[in-house]
Amino acid sequence: MKHFIIIFGILTIYNAKVYSTNGLQSPPETNINQTAFINKNVSYLGKNGKYGISNRTGTIIIEPQYDYLLQFNNNGVAIAKKNNKTGLINNDGKIITPLEYDQDLGYSEGLFLMRKKTGNTIGLYNTYFLDNTGKIVLTDADKTYKIDGPFYSGRALVKAGGQYGYIDKTGKLVIPTKYISFAYMGLTTSNWFNNNFAIVTHKDKTYSIIDVNGKEITKKTYFYIKDNTSMFSNNDEIIDDKFFIYQVNNLENFGYLDKYGKEITPPIYKSAFPMVEGMGRVIGEDFKQGFVNNTGKVAIPLIYQAVNDFADGLAGARKDNKWGFIDKTGKTVIPFLYESVGKFSEGLAMAKLNGKSGFINKKGEWVIDPIYDSTSGYFKEGLAGVLVNKLWGFINKSGKIVIEPKYSIYGSTDFKDGLKAIDIGNYKFIYIDTNGKEFKEQ
Repeated sequence: MKHFIIIFGILTIYNAKVYSTNGLQSPPETNINQTAFINKNVSYLGKNGKYGISNRTGTIIIEPQYDYLLQFNNNGVAIAKKNNKTGLINNDGKIITPLEYDQDLGYSEGLFLMRKKTGNTIGLYNTYFLDNTGKIVLTDADKTYKIDGPFYSGRALVKAGGQYGYIDKTGKLVIPTKYISFAYMGLTTSNWFNNNFAIVTHKDKTYSIIDVNGKEITKKTYFYIKDNTSMFSNNDEIIDDKFFIYQVNNLENFGYLDKYGKEITPPIYKSAFPMVEGMGRVIGEDFKQGFVNNTGKVAIPLIYQAVNDFADGLAGARKDNKWGFIDKTGKTVIPFLYESVGKFSEGLAMAKLNGKSGFINKKGEWVIDPIYDSTSGYFKEGLAGVLVNKLWGFINKSGKIVIEPKYSIYGSTDFKDGLKAIDIGNYKFIYIDTNGKEFKEQ
């Protein structure tokens, strides 16, 4: 499971899907300790528009006073902002790092990434890594390079002289700054590490893959390489990140590389997508879709109008303008009856019929009748979002509404540890629990 960080406007959510702030890319995995700390307290919105801390019953621990206070990580530390300055606060409200930083750029491998302006020059910053005690463990203030991203696989991207390399957690430059940043298909391609590998771009704008020691694992360079991650994946998807998607030149199609840099398929597909549960979704020359497996063999023929990624052993597929579900042998498990389908999660999948959405089980039986205008598409911690009269609420797996529809925006985060962030407009958010309790001043 990936543990991403989202920063949109003022909100950072741990264990989400995308990280995007200040031009940085979507990162791969983080190493948040998932068991060391159980989040007992919650960011709480006051009537004054400020944030404080309450416990799960709503008892105030710290009065609302911060411009924003992001949900605590599993070590009991959160990012807080006041008077345009950012720092760290613990679960009991104690400030463990002075609110003196100008930017907070997320958290990974046990370290927060912060920036502080240098004088009055616009755009110039020193960057700092802080641990969960607030201690500065590394900064580029006294270095010849500038830090350009968080740590993944023990490596952080740095920049010097307009080129990129990587440091270890002591600050030592272990991979020289010799790579460039190059935008292709709207993406910046000087990449962060993901499970001990990184995609890099050479001065001639070709791509290769390196390991944490800087050794190139690809036998040659490529016109384009993309890692095997999806920005829009459900957190429960099993994405096999030992594969890469490549393109030989701008006239060629796409194929797959394995983690050793071996081409396991030729570049014969119009599009290729991340391998999920050992199966990669591909589009052929005639725009029909199917799957290759993790050995590169065609596992399910390219005969469908469209397919979804596999989830819980099944994938949605469209044939004759109707959707159904197939297994990994290509066998039709649920007939092609639906206008659209989602992915299976917690034993159920969204299906739409006659313009309304509900949920079916793996036998194709309606567990929750198709009566909703829209849904979140999947269940998380036993709940799914449903849209009723343009307002979002939540149902349980028996179809009972447990949180009345009253929110205009569903948001991009799901329930985690019993909490979900809800955007309430004007750059403000509140947390709700799985019973619908709102952590805000009434």
